[in-house]
Amino acid sequence: MPNSNSIIIGPGAIGALACAHSQSNANCLVLAHRKNQKLSKTLQTNSGTIALNWHLTEPTEEVALIWVCSKASAAYLATKPLLEQYPSAYAIMLHNGMGPQQTLSEEFPGRVIWGATTCGAMRKDTNTIIHTAAGRTLLGLPQGAQIPVAVQQLISPASNSARDVLGIEFSDTIEQTLWHKVLINAAINPLTAVHQIANGELLQQQYLTDISNICRETCAIMQQAGITPPPEPVEFILQVARATAKNRSSMAEDIRLNRATEIDYINGFLIAQARLHGLDALYLQKWYDAVAE
Repeated sequence: MPNSNSIIIGPGAIGALACAHSQSNANCLVLAHRKNQKLSKTLQTNSGTIALNWHLTEPTEEVALIWVCSKASAAYLATKPLLEQYPSAYAIMLHNGMGPQQTLSEEFPGRVIWGATTCGAMRKDTNTIIHTAAGRTLLGLPQGAQIPVAVQQLISPASNSARDVLGIEFSDTIEQTLWHKVLINAAINPLTAVHQIANGELLQQQYLTDISNICRETCAIMQQAGITPPPEPVEFILQVARATAKNRSSMAEDIRLNRATEIDYINGFLIAQARLHGLDALYLQKWYDAVAE
């Protein structure tokens, strides 16, 4: 029987995974972010179909968890007022890119849990989300701080193991994980978006110089920020391109469909960090401009 309230910001594919994960021990509430908002009804997994029990409604009682599964551009403005309204709530940031996590953590110390997921899901139709990849979701507080045990149990209770479609693990190196992820995305996303190619095509020699330059600039920024870069950053990116060879990046799809991208929270974030540390970011800027124009 649900005994707490969780808000899900962004009821798309990852939001559906958060709902399926949470609904056995929490009332899952969704705040409508557009008119005529509709919620998917089922999540299809390899082991069967899960009915999604979430509701478009304002909370009437205290909220324990806020799952942030929106686009990065909406994350800060959607999350801040909820953390103010519910002073005992914790926010779990599962959006792409970086920036909102840092800003919210400064304003609400200890209450903003950073996340990185390799789980995959996609919308089949209005009512159905398909769980396409069983990955893992790393959660942690910045600077290696420990999430209180009671909050860990609230996020991932032992009774929920059968429905853990998010594969949740708690990490004390979440900052490094997210920096490494933004390194990958700073190369793969803009190059595939501008050239309108699948990830695997980046393995061709013609793209290696740009990938190397993006790596060089990003790793210099990481080191100034106190983050250890991958030992072989170019190969680190190429491994991801190989593993996802047939996939199209989300940014490539955004460009193809003439939608807003998350470039501000990937290359844009890195460019801002470079300025902060007095470093050059010529190639990060080049690919930022190529996507943003």
